[in-house]
Amino acid sequence: GDVVEKAMIKEFTKDKGVYATPFDVKFKTRVENLGNTHVRPRGVIQIKNMFGKEIATIPVNDKESNILPESVRLFDSSWRGEMGFGKYEASLALSYGTSPSRGGNGKKSLTSKIYFWIFPMKTVLFSSLAVLAIVGFFIWFLKTYKQKAVARAMKQMGVNEGYSVKKSQSPVKNYLITFLAVLAIVSVVLAIVYFIFV
Repeated sequence: GDVVEKAMIKEFTKDKGVYATPFDVKFKTRVENLGNTHVRPRGVIQIKNMFGKEIATIPVNDKESNILPESVRLFDSSWRGEMGFGKYEASLALSYGTSPSRGGNGKKSLTSKIYFWIFPMKTVLFSSLAVLAIVGFFIWFLKTYKQKAVARAMKQMGVNEGYSVKKSQSPVKNYLITFLAVLAIVSVVLAIVYFIFV
């Protein structure tokens, strides 16, 4: 009878949506043979970063395993690395088929795309703590400088050392304002990161 070479990508997935660093992205590719003869799909998974630059190429079915008629075969692939950040695109490109001169239907291709994120939690946490430390130091420096300036001005005016200026706000309110300021700064930084990388 006539040879029918026909296949489709039944599934192309990754094991998670977001990865920490170091990362190990595991891909699963299931290909279904819809024809009446075996097919041998081969190809690659191309990884691109958020700027569209290709940074890795992973082979799929480099052992040239066959898929029998009316069956599905799973191909496992993985991509490992130490550092990464942002949104990534994984493009699957497979080809299969036999040339007409050898009795086949010609070369055919299958493609699919998925997306995932790499988010270095330790680096982001360290950076957030560093920002909070810098903001806290800046607030402490301003407060200390203000107190010394007031004390110096009082000394020049000849005011007794025991005299103190009554604070207009309670300590609880001061801490609340400081906390809200730090929270606002961190929120702005996270919003900028979100709009740049999303």
